[in-house]
Amino acid sequence: MPGDAPLEIRLVHCADWHAGARCWGSFGKGFDRSGEIRAGLGWLVELCREFKPHLVLLAGDLYDSPQAASHPDPSHLVSSAIDAMLAQAQAVVVSRGNHDPRYLSYHAKLLARGGVHVVAPTNRATSRAITFQVEGVPVRVCALPHLDSLSARLFVSAREGTSPEELSLLVRRRLKGELEGAFVGFEGARVLVGHLLVEGVVPCSSALLAREVALSPADLDGLGLSYVALGHVHRQMRLPSFEAPAFYSGSLVRLDFGEEGAGVGAVLVKLVPRGPSFVAEAELASNPHAKALLTLRWDGEGGEEGLRRALLSQLEGVRPPGYARLLSKVQLDRRKEEMAREVLSGRGFELVYSRGEGALQGLASEGRRRVDWRTSSVEELFDEFVSAGEFDEAERMKEHFRRLLAEVRDLPEGGLAP
Repeated sequence: MPGDAPLEIRLVHCADWHAGARCWGSFGKGFDRSGEIRAGLGWLVELCREFKPHLVLLAGDLYDSPQAASHPDPSHLVSSAIDAMLAQAQAVVVSRGNHDPRYLSYHAKLLARGGVHVVAPTNRATSRAITFQVEGVPVRVCALPHLDSLSARLFVSAREGTSPEELSLLVRRRLKGELEGAFVGFEGARVLVGHLLVEGVVPCSSALLAREVALSPADLDGLGLSYVALGHVHRQMRLPSFEAPAFYSGSLVRLDFGEEGAGVGAVLVKLVPRGPSFVAEAELASNPHAKALLTLRWDGEGGEEGLRRALLSQLEGVRPPGYARLLSKVQLDRRKEEMAREVLSGRGFELVYSRGEGALQGLASEGRRRVDWRTSSVEELFDEFVSAGEFDEAERMKEHFRRLLAEVRDLPEGGLAP
């Protein structure tokens, strides 16, 4: 460790901004969350002004979708926030998430000239690791890949028919080897950033468990890490099973009702020298502009007055503003729904939808078949992704994907020359 090493290296770690998010509606519709996200980003920029980080780590999903990234409003929101952070930090490191457009990686070299470094280890256009000099001390930031079912297969070039157990073994073996190679002989602070699931962590959406490969803390043992910055799970938490301090920063706002009560915001990290390495001291910071989410229930008894009493009793002590959904034993008629909307509005909550629980159970029992990433082909997995997204030209997308996949399969085993 250099004799003039700084007393601490400061990092701000955040993730899952989901700029352009529209919630609780069909594709392209629903409730626009841009005002809430804009306020959250303003808070985050002010946090950077106060904390004065050397590096800002963005662990994926800056955008809610590739379509949102191509729209001027979310794009301006993200670029303005990053520009303001760069005024306070030496650099911003972005690990691309599953909702972000792939072209973020393609523009990595151009973005790096402005201090924004995109790391995405599954893409040839980007670096797996970036080294910074922070007041004379080397800091190496290495990316972890997002391991959805398709990416996991491509990451290890798995053949069709590869068993789930074999695929998991191949992914972990390659991941461990690449990380060891990225840090071999390196002296300084070692940081990982990634957008993925970790074994034992239950995400806000349980559907992710069936579609993604989870990272095991044991995969990172022995790497001498100082800090692990993670995104993808929309809830702030520390992961004690890792050797190094590891955190999910939580999303910027609470996006869906599986996230009720979740801590959201950022993590403030200080890397403090200890012997030949650095250890992290981390503190959670909560976004005060994130609105509450609330699920209300009514047993269907007592008519309009019974509904009113049920709503008021459940709203007691809950801090506004926020969004609420109403689940009822019976389907609400228009008059009762308008009354519920009025009661909630008077308490600072917006009713996003009301549904009869019987209808919800029917939807669940009659839902379409979901494919299993462990046994399905790449074509089936892509079909599932397109169908879930309600894209306007779904069949055309599937046709193009099959054509591209056929071209990739025809490549020589070593792939394209660099």
